[in-house]
This record gives sequence, C-alpha cells and structure tokens, in this order.
Amino acid sequence: MRCLAAIAAPTPNATEIAELAEALPPAPAPEPADEAWEQLWPAGAPDGPLEAKRSGWRDAGDDAVAVRREGAAWKVFARQGDDAARPPGSVLAELADPTRPVVEGLFARVRWSRALRRLDDGAAAAAAPGRYSFVFRDYVNSEELSGMAAARGCGTALLFYGDGKTRLDVAPDGRVSLRERFRLLSFLPLTIRWTGEQAGGEFRWTATEARLGWRWLGRTFDRPAPAERLRREPWRCRPVGDDLLVFRRSGVGALVFKAVAC
Repeated sequence: MRCLAAIAAPTPNATEIAELAEALPPAPAPEPADEAWEQLWPAGAPDGPLEAKRSGWRDAGDDAVAVRREGAAWKVFARQGDDAARPPGSVLAELADPTRPVVEGLFARVRWSRALRRLDDGAAAAAAPGRYSFVFRDYVNSEELSGMAAARGCGTALLFYGDGKTRLDVAPDGRVSLRERFRLLSFLPLTIRWTGEQAGGEFRWTATEARLGWRWLGRTFDRPAPAERLRREPWRCRPVGDDLLVFRRSGVGALVFKAVAC
C-alpha cells in the first residue's frame, strides 16, 4: 500500500520506493505472466507480458500487483484488466462507494489511479448544490494508515484515526463547508471544519477550525496549523457524470467525492 502511494505521489521518491519494495517478502513469479501488465514504476514502459524471469519477485499482497528487483533497480507492475477499453468516468462511477471508509485493496487503488490519470481534466466547473461524501484520494495519508491499522487491532493506531466519512456541503449561494472527524485515544472526538466559497470551478477555503471534545465539554481552536497548510491552495473542481466531483490540488493530488442524500 505505501509503495503504491509513493509511486502515485506528485513527485515520486525513488529511494523511498526502493526501501518499501525491499521490505516486501520474497514471492514466486506471478501467474499467468503472459497477460497484459502495466509497468507502474518506473513509468513509461509499454504494456505487455511480464518477462519470463523467475527470480527477484516480492509479495505485494495482491496477485494483480507484482514487484520485482532487476539488478539495483525495482519495478512495479499491475494487471491491465479491461479498464483501458472503458471511459474513465465509467470506471470511477463503478469504484465510488461512499459506504467504504478506506480503499484498501491494492488493485482497486491501481484502478482508481489509472482512471484519474486518463480522465481529461477539461474545463473546471462549479459543483451542483448538495451534500457529498469522500470516496477516494490518490495518496495515503497518516489518518488512513492509522485507520487501516486500527481495523487490524494495532494498539498504537488507536491513538489517532478517522471517525466516519469526510462530508462536503455545497450551498446554492456558493458557500462550501467540509467536515472531518477523528478520534484521539479511541474515545476523544476531534472535528475539523473548513469553510469557503466556490468561484467558477475552484473551491477557495477561507477559514478552518478544530473542536476537541464534545458539544458540552471541549475546546475550539481557530485555524489549526495542519488544516491551514492544506487550505491555502484552491481545489480545482471537475464534475464527472451526475454525482462525482474530482478535485485537483497543486502539489498534493486528487480527491473524489460522491453525492449522497442529506
């Protein structure tokens, strides 16, 4: 998971990718190797069957993703599947599931990233008024890693993890708000709210606040530093179909939200 996240970063770090690949356990060669595979890292190689070499493979935890060492270099592959023959918007619509807290499957994340790469950015456009729920980001942040670990019973991950889906509200007058919820020490709620406005096809965030504790007992912090660092860059909005919003953020990556009933 972290290896794929490093590859999908706006500026992939070759040293980090090599270290993460090195930590994977040995594995036999993928079968069948004669299917069409995409080379995810290093990018740019043509799709095709894997080379008939039987050593150097590592276990990526998913039979649709393959990692191999060739000399001092590492290569990462993923099965091509049939997504290339479909419109990217159709693939995104199939994958978007607002009931799933985090997309954990390696091949599912590969399919998401492929579809987002193929999606024509087109002209930025305003989002329709309504409520949207987060469904995917093309990188893995610390909150998602903690949530995955907490779901597997890792005690240290319970110190901080996401609590429910991030919610985005778009008002008819152009005002926008975002709410994120977390848990500290597995019981103490932390809510972060963003507010702003949409101007044409951009979301511009003007203020953030964090609430630690409950409505009747807690403390509110204006402009918490982590949220302030992220809110400065506008989000470029690309509606896809009737109910998906793809946001591109300079130097950070893409976020996808799906319309839900209020």
